[in-house]
Amino acid sequence: ELSAMRCAVFLVLGVAGQEDEGSTALAVTTPTPPAEPDDDGPFGGESHLLQGAAPWPEVPFSDDDLDNQERISAWVHRYYYSTDRYNPEVWAEVHEDLEQLAAAATRVPSLALGVALALYSFFFWAGGSWGNLVDIDVPSQLTAMKLFRQSIAYQACDDMSMEEGLFIYRQCNVRWRYLILIATEVSRELALKRPGAPLTLQVVQDSQEYFDTFKNLPFFRQHQLLTPYDTSFNEDFFPAGMARWGPVWVPTQMPAEKIGVAKFMEDNFEVFREDLLSLLHVNEGGEFSRLFWENQNAETQFGPRDDDWMPVYMVRAGKFHPEMCQRVPRSCELLRTRPEISNCGLPSSGSGFIHLRPGARLKPHYGNAPRMSAHLALVVPPATKMIVGGETVHWEEGKAIVFDDTYPHTVSNDGDRPRFIMNMWFCHPCDGTNGRVQQPNAEELCQIRNRDERRI
Repeated sequence: ELSAMRCAVFLVLGVAGQEDEGSTALAVTTPTPPAEPDDDGPFGGESHLLQGAAPWPEVPFSDDDLDNQERISAWVHRYYYSTDRYNPEVWAEVHEDLEQLAAAATRVPSLALGVALALYSFFFWAGGSWGNLVDIDVPSQLTAMKLFRQSIAYQACDDMSMEEGLFIYRQCNVRWRYLILIATEVSRELALKRPGAPLTLQVVQDSQEYFDTFKNLPFFRQHQLLTPYDTSFNEDFFPAGMARWGPVWVPTQMPAEKIGVAKFMEDNFEVFREDLLSLLHVNEGGEFSRLFWENQNAETQFGPRDDDWMPVYMVRAGKFHPEMCQRVPRSCELLRTRPEISNCGLPSSGSGFIHLRPGARLKPHYGNAPRMSAHLALVVPPATKMIVGGETVHWEEGKAIVFDDTYPHTVSNDGDRPRFIMNMWFCHPCDGTNGRVQQPNAEELCQIRNRDERRI
């Protein structure tokens, strides 16, 4: 399959060099990968593929950049979630092919979005010649910035006159937010590590220009954004509540009693902590790790190492995990009583225990809207923190934090011991459809009665 993508790259580069204003749809041969690499290694099928002898279906690159994004993402996923990922040569080849597609995107702009998202999702952290594992892979992210900007132009997402429905249909709200996120983080990284360098000055200037355009687009202007950290995906659904309360609801803007899940978590702290500790005592923590690896979800590269961030879920999308609920029955029974979790139909809803290893640093990212997130601190060493929408928060054992994880946020553990929390991704209090039982004080939480209540 890696060879197939390389053929696709060469085809794209070849067609891109032709003076042809017609369709850029290309036939690409994509095999179904084996669970394990075959005996010939990652390039074992290359000669058959190049001769056209392999019985694999044709998959086109098309003028639809969203369709191309899905195809490129699926291709990278097959390697990232297989043993091939741990083969440095294979993973380097995947990166090389993405760079080739990035070069081709200058002539075939429908490739830009897919390559940009793949570089952000799977090549955010560096290694090798650029630096150690906790450095940002600046060259890859500079390429992603360029490609996101190109994808914005391709879909005319910088058109000030575009109607709002079309803006969302073309996912312009997504393209712009990821461009701003990456540009901000790369600017910060360069300013810290290469202050005054010409590259740093240029990237900072570009980032400021991107943000100036972004905040003045009609779709975003209503939110009166002051910094790149002020935007969230939930504001596309519940603009009043977001404007009023901002990224951190509990404890910054209100006490735990105002949000039912926060009070629930704090009231049952001892049960959740005891269940976590009982799980950690099995095989000296080995059981926790086993449950993580055997039930790993398709998460992208959050931290530089796979075990930086290790969630073990009790429930996802309203479905309880049988083995986990046998291990921690009291916690599962308590969670079944919360409609924000048990009745929430969102695929991204759920709850579980999360391990953050010492030295971990999670990349800035957005959560999936529409939802909210709550943390109950169970075992928290010093020197751990989370930054959400530009606000820094620290966990305190026994206390809940309720925050909007659809703002850009990042987490770090600079201590020498792991941090454990219980996380809840739950249906938004302003959403009376998915949770089936709306928050009792939803009107108070989700409406702005006058402009003085707007949080700016």
